[in-house]
Amino acid sequence: MMLLHYSDGMRVVIHTANLIEDDWSYRTQGIWISPKLMATTSTADSDTHFRADLLTYLESYRDQKLNHWIDLIRKHDFRSIK
Repeated sequence: MMLLHYSDGMRVVIHTANLIEDDWSYRTQGIWISPKLMATTSTADSDTHFRADLLTYLESYRDQKLNHWIDLIRKHDFRSIK
């Protein structure tokens, strides 16, 4: 998974490969890229609760290094994810 932060929003990228050359060069891969998610002050989530599930997943690591990303996710509108 990748979380990409831009000056005007963010995206979530889910891929089936590990981030090693053999996986990307010699195997068939799948990738899903979210629409650009805009900043918001609301707790806007999608009908599928993708934002809530992503936050639960990242928080389960209990790693302070992820707090920056957790905060960014909370500040973005996930309603466009189906």
